[in-house]
Amino acid sequence: MTAQQVNEYTPEEIAARVLERKSQFSAYNNAKISSLHASLGSTELVNFFNMIPFLFTVNQPEFPGYVSEIKEPHGVFRYTPPSTLLSYLRTTNPSFIQPKGSGSEPVIRLVALIGSAGTIAFTPDSDLDFWICGHFSEMPAEDILLLRRKCTMIENWAMEKHRKEIHFFLNDIDRIKKNIFDEDEEYGMSGISLGQLLKEEFYRSSIIINGVTPFWWAVPADSPDSLYEKWFSVILKTPQAADYIDLGNMAGLNRGDFLIPALFQIIKSLGNPFKSIIKLGLLERYIHDDKANPFLSNQIKKNVHEGKTDRASVDAYCIMFDNVFSYYQKHSDDMTALNIIKTSFYLKVNPRLSYAEKDPGKEAFREVMAAYTKKWGWDNETIRRVDSFENWDVESTNKMMNNTKKSILRGYKNILNGIGSGISTESIDRESLLAINRKIYSHFNPEANKIDNTLNFKKYPPEKLLSLDYVSDTKGNQAWYLSKRIITDGRPVKVLIRKSSYLVNLVVWISLNGLYQKDFSRIEIEQGFYSMDTNYIRDLISELSEHFSIKSLNLQNGYFLQDPFPVMSYILVNPLSKYSKKIDEIIFLYHNSWGETRFEVFTGQNALTDITLRIINGAIKSGMDSISALHITSSDPFSSSKEFHQLKSSITSILQFFTERQDTVRQRFITMSGNRFTVFSNSVKQGVAAPAVYKQYGSEIQMLYSMSYNRGVLTRNRADERIPELEHLGHILSHESDDCIKIFFDEGRKYSRIYVLNERGALVLMRKKSEQLASYLAGLISFSESAIAEVALANPGTSLAGNRQPVAVYKIETDTAGRKSIKEHDYKNDSMIKYYTEKNFQVCLSLHLLDTGEIGYRFTLPDGGLSEIFSRAEIESASREIASLMESVDGYSFYPVLVNLDNTGIKIYSSYTSFAFSEKNRFEMLIEKNLGMI
Repeated sequence: MTAQQVNEYTPEEIAARVLERKSQFSAYNNAKISSLHASLGSTELVNFFNMIPFLFTVNQPEFPGYVSEIKEPHGVFRYTPPSTLLSYLRTTNPSFIQPKGSGSEPVIRLVALIGSAGTIAFTPDSDLDFWICGHFSEMPAEDILLLRRKCTMIENWAMEKHRKEIHFFLNDIDRIKKNIFDEDEEYGMSGISLGQLLKEEFYRSSIIINGVTPFWWAVPADSPDSLYEKWFSVILKTPQAADYIDLGNMAGLNRGDFLIPALFQIIKSLGNPFKSIIKLGLLERYIHDDKANPFLSNQIKKNVHEGKTDRASVDAYCIMFDNVFSYYQKHSDDMTALNIIKTSFYLKVNPRLSYAEKDPGKEAFREVMAAYTKKWGWDNETIRRVDSFENWDVESTNKMMNNTKKSILRGYKNILNGIGSGISTESIDRESLLAINRKIYSHFNPEANKIDNTLNFKKYPPEKLLSLDYVSDTKGNQAWYLSKRIITDGRPVKVLIRKSSYLVNLVVWISLNGLYQKDFSRIEIEQGFYSMDTNYIRDLISELSEHFSIKSLNLQNGYFLQDPFPVMSYILVNPLSKYSKKIDEIIFLYHNSWGETRFEVFTGQNALTDITLRIINGAIKSGMDSISALHITSSDPFSSSKEFHQLKSSITSILQFFTERQDTVRQRFITMSGNRFTVFSNSVKQGVAAPAVYKQYGSEIQMLYSMSYNRGVLTRNRADERIPELEHLGHILSHESDDCIKIFFDEGRKYSRIYVLNERGALVLMRKKSEQLASYLAGLISFSESAIAEVALANPGTSLAGNRQPVAVYKIETDTAGRKSIKEHDYKNDSMIKYYTEKNFQVCLSLHLLDTGEIGYRFTLPDGGLSEIFSRAEIESASREIASLMESVDGYSFYPVLVNLDNTGIKIYSSYTSFAFSEKNRFEMLIEKNLGMI
């Protein structure tokens, strides 16, 4: 059928052709589901897989993914739970009743599984990646967050209950049509080719779980956009329109825009040698292919439409391998690269042809791979050697890995050369290109503190016996050796797997590669002159295996254009010290935003503050929840100490504080590091939160004075109440509310402290002689009422205006044990406060914005007049005037009890009370200092 004939189809002919291809796609899709079920290998895993879409149709406490705030299940369009799943649910949950439709339109329009599922490369250990698609851009942001939370809960359940790694990707249908994906638009990289490659992978590899058909499958292969749109407009007018989902066409490749997706495909596959080398070859082929539409998805669709349903025609991995292998055969004389491609493909499928296979579900895969090995000319000895890959010694695996890395770098250079001058300057700038280039070469650059997290060509099985041995030779060279025991010719043989100068390197490598399984594996540790708790090392490996997976990172493309930052971290305290009761050594272990695994070694506690800050900023950037972002562990006896539990609690609390809310407010967390008061904080500029920083102080009062200046920025403060020195401050800050000014006073023998916590969360400390306390409190209460009145005029919507009692006073009391408590103080019935309220001079502080940008002050004189406006530079002369007035006028005081904000010039200064309290405090301290009162 020619393109012209296709274009001349009548609407009836188009509808008939679409229906025919829908039927062909359904048969193809169902065959992939059957293949997936066979590959899963057990009824339990099949039920688990079928459970995933079902969980989006319910929201009940007895099912994983329950979110109380979700009032109605999201629902999945055209989804019907399999009868086998319903039987399973009734068996495991006798009270289960199949939910009926709510009548509302389902939120989720498409559930699809992408990747190797349903292909020869899928194994029960493979991840499951789901696309969840809907018109999410039309939903409120809060509802999207709830859906994401449900997805995260299901992901966690899958790992904890079934040891299966699954991932959900929420995609908006209208944005997919335009080849726009959220993370790429966020970083200004919504170029068409980037989304185009993601969509191509979807069409090539997806399994559709609910009963809809992507309309792309209903149009002929090689269809231009015009024909796609014409056919879809015809179907929209038919009763069958709801059977299809429009995700957009795949018409061809714009090579000028191709560099960005090519680079990010390379970066994201660097940790997997098979993916790296196969995707590089595929990208090279795409670049050099003369066809208008070179994509494999187009080739698979053509085969499906022509009725070719054999594995070689429709299995995405077989087709991808065949295309890449034939491309390299034709364009490369590098036999090493060809051998790596063959070996890595064989290891990925893992047919174990030299073993007797008992699973009939894998027999078809074995036949396919047997045909491949015959075509490659592999003899039985070669197959046996590759089948025993997990028993290769360190030299053999290193040789293959090094050859693979060379091939990857060579392929990367070929892609750059292939695109050459055709690179679109609109797609990527030179700086970004250099950043990506630096990242790629950095991946292959060995460093002492970098742990090789490259996934092996084949998943290692857990080992029964491993050995970690400390070795020191006659030249003083020291290293740790990791070995395993295998049986050769009926005799046990020790095989060296890996060596490193650092034990932590091997510990993490074991966990990342799954060599250790608790209650199955045994590790013998020869520790040399170290005195470590070997049981702690074993427990650490087990814990890292569960909580430190590199695969659980969601690394966004934009991260590779920035300097790397920690995403998932471990703080290990005294890992090699068995007897220490204090902090001797800290190992900061982390996966970073470039996908690297690194560690840094520190001595003593001082480094913890810097480490904590890096973790906070990394978690803010990545959005990683605090539970996953950080784990803290220590060997005994320090792990049992009060100091360790306080340290762990403090760091965890700081991280939770900065990550639990993503609103743009200034945040401060007050803690102690050693004997220094430490404030972690961020700032907000033009509605954007800046990275967190920290500042340390030698005394509490120095810290509080530095925090006491606020011009109206909404502030969220918290103090670590678990630290005795900060307990009272934590209690004060817990009284924060947006409709009341809270005044706290702590009466001391000589000096008293007064704290003001206003409606914006600002905390202001005032320190006065205790003999002045009653008089000062009376004036401060009056000042608060005056400030509220001024603010209500400028900002009628303030919550302060609606509160009948917008000022509250609290007394801080100290018991005989030194513990502080806070009790509300009835200031209206306090005789001394009532007395001074009437007696105090009605001094009004008038605040002015000067031409210089500074703040000018003006205050009420004894005769009711006003002083001249003066700046901070003129404070000495103003102080002399005040001193003279206080000597000549009995009872006159410069402490203001009223405020005037009419001349502040900037709206935020008069809309909230923060500015008034901050400037009152500053004015008083300047005068007190010049009068020698402090």
